[in-house]
Amino acid sequence: MKITPEDLPPTGYTLLEKLDHANIIPFVKIYIQKKTRATIIYRIITFIIILSILAFFVEYSLSGKFNPFVIAHFFYGFIFTLLLLPLHEYIHVLAFRSMGAKKTSVRVNFKTLVILAIADKFVVNRKEFQVALLAPFVFITVILLVSLLFIVKFWIPAILGTLLFHTFSCKADMSLLSYLEFHKEKEIAVYDDEAARVIYFYAREKG
Repeated sequence: MKITPEDLPPTGYTLLEKLDHANIIPFVKIYIQKKTRATIIYRIITFIIILSILAFFVEYSLSGKFNPFVIAHFFYGFIFTLLLLPLHEYIHVLAFRSMGAKKTSVRVNFKTLVILAIADKFVVNRKEFQVALLAPFVFITVILLVSLLFIVKFWIPAILGTLLFHTFSCKADMSLLSYLEFHKEKEIAVYDDEAARVIYFYAREKG
């Protein structure tokens, strides 16, 4: 979307939401509960992963070769997810850069434990923002699923655990997708102001 923040009001956009970075968690809690296509698909994917984990442990325990260390491997998935977070955020950044963003960064709020990929004052439309939000989830999920085809069975719980915990870590992205869908009747423009630590959502009527 080749437009600057200053150009939004003259082109018919009005401020829809001003989201302070410090208030991301309350925002996530609200919009992850909305019944939108994004949240429904997110819940289905999470449910499928949980079912897969349960099916694996049931099948493995009935095989007579159960090793208790396999359970520990599942929780390695949490550690692997933490290690993947920098990659996750960098994929967000790469998505913004591919659209033309020049000033990008990753901000960590240690008080709220929230990590944000920022494209400072780079305006994106609904579709562009959706791509940037989904890119890490799709890329990392596909890589993890493909890896299941090549690893030994003993390490499958670690990959399944990573799938689950990484999916959990995408909740903020999914809530933002839900927010966009909640306002689907409008044209949306979004940009981040790094200095002010605010995400601005602008909207105008379609047509």
